[in-house]
Amino acid sequence: MNIKLFYIICYIVSICLLLFSIKKIYKSDKLWLLKTIFIFITGAFMVYSINYNNVSIDRYILPILLYVNIFLLIPLSISNHHNLINLLPLIGIIYILFIYNIKDFAVNKGILVNPNKYWIYLYICVLIIFFLMSNSSNIHHISKYGLIVLLFYPLLFPINEYFLHRIFSLCLAVPMSWLLIH
Repeated sequence: MNIKLFYIICYIVSICLLLFSIKKIYKSDKLWLLKTIFIFITGAFMVYSINYNNVSIDRYILPILLYVNIFLLIPLSISNHHNLINLLPLIGIIYILFIYNIKDFAVNKGILVNPNKYWIYLYICVLIIFFLMSNSSNIHHISKYGLIVLLFYPLLFPINEYFLHRIFSLCLAVPMSWLLIH
């Protein structure tokens, strides 16, 4: 089966799962609901991108959505129970946002045209720290390890396909997590 078709099917299944879990997310945490919505919006644009060429989507909208999805980790970090250790992932998130260059995240058919490997590996490290140090009631221990696996899974493919695989795995995993764990 073609990988594009597989991800389109996964996205449709994930929307169905989201419809079953949206009430739980809404009742539990509005910030996670907002993050989930942005993940699915990004997934919708990625589905479009892998099927059609559109300069606005490929060069601007998808890179901006990636930035916004990472930016939303700031209020999620701040909403954690505060202690000194929570500052480490927050500093990392702010740093990767600061060095973010939109040109490094332009895509063609969902594949990064000029991937910034340093930034991607730094992003993975920062998110691992964020997940491990999060004391949010919405990131259970099982979820933490699952989210870390979802950071590494796209590395099984070429680095220029990292965010293609990452977004569709998140679209599938997030509603499943809310249905099964929460």
